[in-house]
Amino acid sequence: MSRGGRQETTGSIGGLVTDQDGATALPGAVIDAVHEPTGTRYTTVTRADGRFRIDAVRVGGPYTVTAWLDGFRPQEQDDLYVRLGEELLLDFRLQLETIED
Repeated sequence: MSRGGRQETTGSIGGLVTDQDGATALPGAVIDAVHEPTGTRYTTVTRADGRFRIDAVRVGGPYTVTAWLDGFRPQEQDDLYVRLGEELLLDFRLQLETIED
């Protein structure tokens, strides 16, 4: 006999990437999430609305999550933990890179 429900063994990481003012969504930004204890890396790209989601990530942490897009400074968030069956929500506001002479 099989059980009716499926048991969760993972979590997810999701969120939004915008410009520094939070006014413009940034599609095509690369999101890199690294589970520090194991070195397991999860990568995705933001959709047209600037949102992203990485499913089936290891529970626990710490994680370091980085968002980057050409023309913008990368932004990193660290010491993050994913809970069983839950989505860790992150927002990134990327600043334009400045050209220095």
